[in-house]
Amino acid sequence: MKKQFKNIIFIPGLVFLVIAVVSCEKVIEVDLNEENSKIIVEGGISNQHTADTIRLSRTGSYFGDNNFQSITGAEVSVSDNMGKNELLLEVSSGTYVTSEIKGIPGNSYQLTVKSDGETISAGSQMTEPVQIQYLSYREKERTLGTRQGNYVTFFFKDPSNERNFYLVKASGTSVEYNHGSDNFFVVNDDFFDGNNFGIEIPFCHFNSGIATVELISIDKNAFDYYKSLNEVINNPGPGAFSGVPQYPTTSNLTGEALGYFRTFSSSVKSIRIY
Repeated sequence: MKKQFKNIIFIPGLVFLVIAVVSCEKVIEVDLNEENSKIIVEGGISNQHTADTIRLSRTGSYFGDNNFQSITGAEVSVSDNMGKNELLLEVSSGTYVTSEIKGIPGNSYQLTVKSDGETISAGSQMTEPVQIQYLSYREKERTLGTRQGNYVTFFFKDPSNERNFYLVKASGTSVEYNHGSDNFFVVNDDFFDGNNFGIEIPFCHFNSGIATVELISIDKNAFDYYKSLNEVINNPGPGAFSGVPQYPTTSNLTGEALGYFRTFSSSVKSIRIY
């Protein structure tokens, strides 16, 4: 029997109006003074069986040049619910990598960072990957709000009776990111739980060659973070005058740290565009 796929077309600029949901999340009040800078944590654990990375830095002055200072000499460790614990190696200024601990769907992971008398932690459970079943594309003419080019749609089967959160990325040999767009978007399955579904990628188009889509399964904390990150990226003016800070203030980290610690599993598929 042929599978029936529902399809959704995203309009650039309206993605989050359609797919984002209001959720409970920790919002941090960011002090604008440089002496009250905060630690920023970026990174996580994946199921790709490669070295995973945690990057540490500190916020600068709110009215400064936005150059964050890397944190060196920190003690960074990751543990899982199976009893494994690893102290990460600092391979460059502020960059810490794993060598032993591996991301396994269903396992839980805990990050602990100790630096300058501060201890920061966060936990996340890795979800099962959702497979992209196939890709298609169609050419669009230039219209108001749409650039001319080939737009890719990915199709997948959303697991039923559970809430799922996705981060979607796209790349390719001829990819062109639409003006004012991110190179990602997030979506949950509130409108298509348990269904075969297709989503057209709104933030980029392709001319020819190979187009690749990555469907990343994330938890709710990472979903909330990327929603906040989208607001920062799409902020049209300087943070001091627009009311939106220069970095996301939503975090799953303890204390007043900024950034995120995520676990994620992904599915990748490519298509040749002629």
